[in-house]
Amino acid sequence: MPSKETIANKTYPLAAEFYAITAGSENPNVPKLIEWILSPQGQSLVEKTGYTPLTGS
Repeated sequence: MPSKETIANKTYPLAAEFYAITAGSENPNVPKLIEWILSPQGQSLVEKTGYTPLTGS
């Protein structure tokens, strides 16, 4: 059964990895966005939208 635990430990057979890719010239806001996404506030939003947030591992 899908759960936060089985998705996080990759034992649930249906999972997807997400990537953030930028193209073109360097944008000084990209590191700020990544920092925010990985912050507690960003990870809370990830969870609220139905995805499993990252863990410390």
